[in-house]
Amino acid sequence: MKSLFKMSSRNIMRNPRRTFLTGTAIGIVVLIITFGQCYFFGIVNQIFENFISTEAGHIKIYHKGYPDKEVLLPLELCLNNSSALAEAARRIGGVTSVSERLRFFGMIDFEEENEFAIGYGVDPEAERAIMHLDRHVALGNYFTLPRGEILIGSGLAEKFGLNLGDEVSVISQDIFGINLRVAGIFRYGFDYLDSKVFYLSLEDARYLLDMEGMASEIVIKVDERDRAPDFVPSLEKELGKIADLDKIEILPWQAQGFLYSMFQTSKYSMSIVLFILFFIAGSTIVNTMMMAVMERTREIGMLMAMGMKAREVLLTFLFEAGTIAVIFGIIGAILGGVIAYVLEQTGIPVGDASKGVPVPFGNTIRPIFYWWSLPIAFFFGLLLTFLATLWPARKASRFDPARALRSI
Repeated sequence: MKSLFKMSSRNIMRNPRRTFLTGTAIGIVVLIITFGQCYFFGIVNQIFENFISTEAGHIKIYHKGYPDKEVLLPLELCLNNSSALAEAARRIGGVTSVSERLRFFGMIDFEEENEFAIGYGVDPEAERAIMHLDRHVALGNYFTLPRGEILIGSGLAEKFGLNLGDEVSVISQDIFGINLRVAGIFRYGFDYLDSKVFYLSLEDARYLLDMEGMASEIVIKVDERDRAPDFVPSLEKELGKIADLDKIEILPWQAQGFLYSMFQTSKYSMSIVLFILFFIAGSTIVNTMMMAVMERTREIGMLMAMGMKAREVLLTFLFEAGTIAVIFGIIGAILGGVIAYVLEQTGIPVGDASKGVPVPFGNTIRPIFYWWSLPIAFFFGLLLTFLATLWPARKASRFDPARALRSI
């Protein structure tokens, strides 16, 4: 066995060009698989986190019946005394952020042009931690005053030709309006938000709609996203002290059907994409190893003519392939991990490529570096190399030495 290993090592060094080409193919495949896992699961996580921050939160508190009619933004089903409910939620351990939101259909009017859009009355400070709205202001500033300012999506701003400091009128369904100054223009890279949404302070929204002390929803963020359902009993107990629980719905993100189904669908879709990637990568290794073995027909015939047994020929090729796969597989896995880690920090700008995509994709794609992606890709490449080598090596080990020596 030791002599076979030495022979395999000599074969690797004897033809460095063939070794390099074979190993490079394996290394590239392992690199692609390593990075591919981080990239695709990064996309899934990014879409999901965007939904969490902009829409669902970890937990939402609604008036009873509001979720069933949420697309209509029914103002008659808003929470009364929402500030007291939000304060009660903040007292629960593990709750990191709480924000009241008042959503409504409104009309933006500017210089005799108007456009229907969706208004979000928000608590500017609370939304720094939940929606991270301040991070998406592309031009201008985040809210600098308690009242009188509006943040408008880049798509809406483009339609109106708005500039920073312009004054627009926001008109409610009751044809009551207020004038607000454009403090900033935001860009999420998600067409729905950028072209259909504007933000104003919660107090301005309440004044506009004549809904003092009310909110359409309370959004809660907790310290561990996946434990969101565990907070529901505590919320029910605390909120039950100041409100009728029969008139309130408390929904963790797992119970918000559209969000959970979207998350599951995204995971399954990405798993299918990864399977296809693995299949293509595996085919590349199979073709490379078959060529590397079959082109050595005369060499095999010479070894067998010198007395090497079929089993020894098979093991020689497996040792050789395994050594190449280990060396170049490690290099490929490390490079794939480094690329994923660097791009996780810097992101991959996609510009307007996400425009019109019906999910919150964003302007930048960020892979997520997972340590486990390295061993998965490495062992996958190693296994495929052995399997790809096994069939041609077995076939080669059964050559008739005389015929093999006559081959070209």
